[in-house]
Amino acid sequence: MRHVETQSCAALAARPDSVAHADVVAFGMDSIGTVCFSTARTIGNQDRKVRIVLYCGKASDCCIGQALASGAHGIVTQADSLENLLTAIRQVCNGGWYFSPAVQPRIEISDGHARLATPSPFAALSPRELEVLNYLATGSSKKEIALKLSLSVGTINNHAANLMRKLDCHDRVELTRLAIREGLVPP
Repeated sequence: MRHVETQSCAALAARPDSVAHADVVAFGMDSIGTVCFSTARTIGNQDRKVRIVLYCGKASDCCIGQALASGAHGIVTQADSLENLLTAIRQVCNGGWYFSPAVQPRIEISDGHARLATPSPFAALSPRELEVLNYLATGSSKKEIALKLSLSVGTINNHAANLMRKLDCHDRVELTRLAIREGLVPP
């Protein structure tokens, strides 16, 4: 086996260059929520040869779709055994794909790209909208989100309105329930 790097999502988000020489990077979605997806994108953008295995605690269509959109070549869920994780790393390291038995039936691979067979409404969200959704669902005010992201409150209002429209939610409580159900934020 070649160079495989495993780190927490928080460690990778802080130093994505720390895996510069890895062939495969395996890490999991933790309580930071959507940060792991943007971290996977960052790693993939820095080195297109690095292949990624993501551990998704919940096998929701949202998490699977975002993992695929962020460049994951393998997805393992919390229901999988350690042997499944090792198999995923081996297959991805050898240039293949690996999807947990719970995920496999919902994936289609064509032209070298994997995607959900039935698109999720979350697929239409931009990385920034996912980030705003994560903050909204974890209780941050729009003013706090604007400060954290160095954006105006008006821009955050626009993102919130787009989220509600795209996800067919009518208020922040519905957005939060949906984010929890889809595994984007902890309950």
